[in-house]
Amino acid sequence: MKTKILPVLSLLAAMTLVACGGGKNDSSKGGNKSNTTQKSSTSKSSAHKHTYGDTYQSDEEGHWKMTTCTEHEPQAGTKEEHTFVEDKTDAEYVAATCKDAGVKVEKCSVCGYKKKTNVDPNYQLHNFGERTWTKTVATYDKTALSATTEMQIKKCSVCQEDDVILNALDFVNLDDAGKGVDGVKFNKVADGTRLKMASNDQYVEYKFTLDKDFAGSLYLYGVIDYWKTDSNENHLKGFYPSTSPSGNAGTDCNIAVAIDGNNVEVTNKNSYLEMNIPDAETPVGDGYSGFGLAQVGAIELEAGEHTLRYARKKSYNMDITEIHMIGALTKHTPKAYEWEADGEAVGVVHKEKCTTDANKKAYRFDVSEATGWNKGGTKMNEKDQNNANSKSTWTVGADVIPDGNYRVDFVVKMTSDHSARHWFNEAKWNEEHPDDKITLPASSPDTTSEDPFRYFVELNGTAAYPTTTATWGEQGLSSSAFKTANEVIRSVAATGLTTFALRHGNIGYSLIIESVRLIAL
Repeated sequence: MKTKILPVLSLLAAMTLVACGGGKNDSSKGGNKSNTTQKSSTSKSSAHKHTYGDTYQSDEEGHWKMTTCTEHEPQAGTKEEHTFVEDKTDAEYVAATCKDAGVKVEKCSVCGYKKKTNVDPNYQLHNFGERTWTKTVATYDKTALSATTEMQIKKCSVCQEDDVILNALDFVNLDDAGKGVDGVKFNKVADGTRLKMASNDQYVEYKFTLDKDFAGSLYLYGVIDYWKTDSNENHLKGFYPSTSPSGNAGTDCNIAVAIDGNNVEVTNKNSYLEMNIPDAETPVGDGYSGFGLAQVGAIELEAGEHTLRYARKKSYNMDITEIHMIGALTKHTPKAYEWEADGEAVGVVHKEKCTTDANKKAYRFDVSEATGWNKGGTKMNEKDQNNANSKSTWTVGADVIPDGNYRVDFVVKMTSDHSARHWFNEAKWNEEHPDDKITLPASSPDTTSEDPFRYFVELNGTAAYPTTTATWGEQGLSSSAFKTANEVIRSVAATGLTTFALRHGNIGYSLIIESVRLIAL
């Protein structure tokens, strides 16, 4: 029995050794082989190159491709930034107009990722139709202009805003250090005649008549010489000196504009490129831009005759064809309140039409409807505040004027030229405004005048004093016509208003007051 079993056990042991790589030599080889296999696998991994699919994945920050290697699960490749290009053919693209906002659509030229941006209405896009004035150098006669040039008034066909135009060649005076009209430079181009003043400090004047009050912005319309064909790169410049598209670090303006002697603040510090003045594909002249509007600043004018003075201070690069005055867009800057001749009367208060927000109201108090002093067209006769001749009082119906904050405007006319006067004397202002003290020029008539303020108002018996430091002249007041002094008091609180009074202080009178207005803030 034992003889038969041993051979079988020996055979099984031998088979086991073979299956396990047994034997001294095999074991040694097997170990080396295992190490060699591990090294070979590591080498293959470091040399592996991913393969990628044809389709991009993307998000708002960039795009990438996924690997298609069979050795591992899909992995994201390196993320790259988008390269956006505007696509006006996209169904969601909406062009902005002067009235309505638009939607700008951009797509990545690599992966097709789409980005949408809301675009505000653009005043550059007004459509006023073809110009009707066609004067050229050959037919233009500077001496033929009358002292008053009627302005051309158009409406934009899109938003119906008024546009008042002065032709750039219809000037009544051009002066350069006594040279008269000598040295004026005209540039004749295919689209019209342009005016370019020949030297610094040269200026041109325009006289015009408005048949209605105007509130809006002043613009220049013209072209930029050498748009980007020379080393100066004038398309990167603007009214303020600049050396880059987003620079304009300079503080000295290239131009100076004044209307009736009052400077128009040049608030546009964009480059011509940023003003959207077009780079003409077929230049109007050698290197000139296309025609475009460049906003100068805000203006507010009353009906009547005016003089605009436009001066070159430095090389300003813009050759003007027209000067435009365009009504302010309500979506950008609220219009001034418009007053009806006969408002809706509520007691003695006239609830006036407002062009901005239906919830904001304006109220006018006419002196002729007051008790006490109510002689319209004449001045208050007494400085005694308790005298009926120095106080106008209006009784206001319950809940007629909503509670809230209001500014106070005066509609007045000076009895004579008192343009250097203020609504207060220096001492009284500094007493009422300890944190905002002022020092008037020694020549001012209001450095030592009597207390208190010249005129002030009372709401339910509580006094509210003027808060503007502008002189009457700076506010545009005149002895020839009634004009509005805006924000005489910047803010008063009206709560449960039942009585409103205009008071004459102890400083000598100089105004004829027609009405006082509360404008909701």
